[in-house]
Amino acid sequence: MRRSIMGVIGVLGAATVALVASLSVGAPEADAAAACPANAVCFYESADFHGSMYQLPASGHASDFLKARFYNGTGVNDRVSSIINNTNYKVHIYKDVHYANQLGYGLKAHGNIPNLDWVYYNDMISSASL
Repeated sequence: MRRSIMGVIGVLGAATVALVASLSVGAPEADAAAACPANAVCFYESADFHGSMYQLPASGHASDFLKARFYNGTGVNDRVSSIINNTNYKVHIYKDVHYANQLGYGLKAHGNIPNLDWVYYNDMISSASL
């Protein structure tokens, strides 16, 4: 009898540890990305859509990232590391302000780039437009 009680206690202990572990795995990170809303283009400070976010204005144009700020107050210019495009339009990204020196062919509608290092544009974007 004593052995069966100890077995039950052991199983309950293991189940408790497993439950606690599963709850902490799903906890969001402190710098987890804000969700990019529908019909928006979101630029993230870090790769994989982490860090602070900047959302392209409703006009669909941002000619000068020198004036733009991530939600945390940090300047956007030359600090973007990932992008989500939740619009029905292609997004064009530029190396310089006022839409000068387009980088690549743009980002397709409902596309994303988790790491701008992959396309050699990390920390290089200074303006964008739909």
